[in-house]
Amino acid sequence: MRLLAFGCLLALLFPLPVLQSTEIVLEGTIARANHGTYLVREFFVPEPLERLEVEYTYTHRGEGTAIDIGIFDPVRFRGWSGSDKTRFFIARDEATPSYLPGDLPAGTWRIL
Repeated sequence: MRLLAFGCLLALLFPLPVLQSTEIVLEGTIARANHGTYLVREFFVPEPLERLEVEYTYTHRGEGTAIDIGIFDPVRFRGWSGSDKTRFFIARDEATPSYLPGDLPAGTWRIL
């Protein structure tokens, strides 16, 4: 059975008098049994954000392995992209193409 390891780095910028950056690292393993399924990883944002940056990597990239990525805020779907994009950002006034800009509320966000 071939396993695929992946990692996702979330850089959260909170709206404080002096901007702070907080990183959340999500890691996991995807097995052949997960092929064609959606895996959901949740993370909690304790206060509204100014900007959210996501970067992900995985082993066996370029060997026919592809992982697409999408994101939901606590209220709605915010975007989706194919494996050709390994990073994206969402901010109040702008976002990476295929992602929706807008307020970045506190609460439980989901990456899939």
